[in-house]
Amino acid sequence: EESLRLAGEHFLGALHAAEHAMISLFPVVALCDRGDIGGISYHRHPQVETGAVFVYDGHPGGVGIAARGFRELPDLLSRVLELIAGCDCEAGCPSCIQSPKCGNGNRPLDKPGAARVLRLVLGKQAPAAGEPTVWPEVMMPAEAGAELGPAPRPGRDGARPLQAGADGLPDLAGPDPRAPEAADLRVGRPFGSESTAPVDAPGLGGSASEVLEALGRSGRCPREGGGFPFPPGGREGDRGVEGVTQTILFDLETLRSADEVGGWGNCHRMGMALGVALVLEEGRFEVFGEDRVGELAGLLSAASLVVGFNVKRFDYRVLAGYTGVDYARQLPTLDLLEEVQRRLGFRVGLDALAGETLGAAKSGDGLQCLDWVRQGRLELVEEYCRKDVEILRDLYLYGRRERCVYFRHRKRGRVRVEVDW
Repeated sequence: EESLRLAGEHFLGALHAAEHAMISLFPVVALCDRGDIGGISYHRHPQVETGAVFVYDGHPGGVGIAARGFRELPDLLSRVLELIAGCDCEAGCPSCIQSPKCGNGNRPLDKPGAARVLRLVLGKQAPAAGEPTVWPEVMMPAEAGAELGPAPRPGRDGARPLQAGADGLPDLAGPDPRAPEAADLRVGRPFGSESTAPVDAPGLGGSASEVLEALGRSGRCPREGGGFPFPPGGREGDRGVEGVTQTILFDLETLRSADEVGGWGNCHRMGMALGVALVLEEGRFEVFGEDRVGELAGLLSAASLVVGFNVKRFDYRVLAGYTGVDYARQLPTLDLLEEVQRRLGFRVGLDALAGETLGAAKSGDGLQCLDWVRQGRLELVEEYCRKDVEILRDLYLYGRRERCVYFRHRKRGRVRVEVDW
């Protein structure tokens, strides 16, 4: 992973691309069609403790296709590397890494990263300095005669068979043979470590300050080196007024739509119509109009932690249009969308997470809010924005307490996502 990071490549996108190419070439080593094979990619799988790609028979019970591919794995991966390196396209195409049956719409994919991963696995390239090498007995078949690869590594004996759950839908034609349709899929925890029964989403049971105090007593507060960055060498409480921990949750609404400014890449031109911030420890809301952008920026800059949803790619960039500051780099930030996407490999909306986790729903949508802005009905904009911050607060506190959130997949039903914030 470090080798790809230093090269500016997307680790999960690289694994995902290699998975697609491997499936497309499977008929070279086994008598099958690519529709007979399924695959799934993990940014970090808890049982192998690194990124992982699983390719499996797409038929219930299996017919030996994956086992044959495993015996021929070095040859298969070499062919996959030749395919990717030899394709003339720049970012990937149906001839190399795109799949017509990808459950994630061929996102994310990273063609140069896939080639790098394959060179690393095949020993054709040295890893970055200090990066551990992959376990050869996990990545490659055992000695001749072993049908299904090596025995479990120490500490893994008795583990349940691997299940789906990190990258959304597997690339599979037909139903997933590994899990029932209504399975509660779990992401980010070793399988078999505890019951997989879904956890209900009860009320928070008290004010935000009471919940935070209880979380602190139970050791569930964010930690240095955890899901969000503190200042280098710092710890919780190093920012804020006189060393007091100050968690700010905020959301803002814009004056203009993406279409009006030439696309989402021009968020800095959208302008802030109104922003709502919550000082979590005090339970205090503050509302900022465009004339108070500087005050909002000052409040965020004094925070021990800023919590938002898509805040790095949107809200911060809108504010930067006024100040020119790269807040994503300067402020200790927990972006819930980014954290969930890091676990899953794809994005899930706030409404989807809140609906399944909390039984709550947003009070409107962004287009309706833009209409209110144009009509000058800022009291409705404030109500809408405040509601979003309240949902953000409850989702954040639920995730801190239960170490998970939920969303409902259109085919898989309720999906549990492990979080660490």
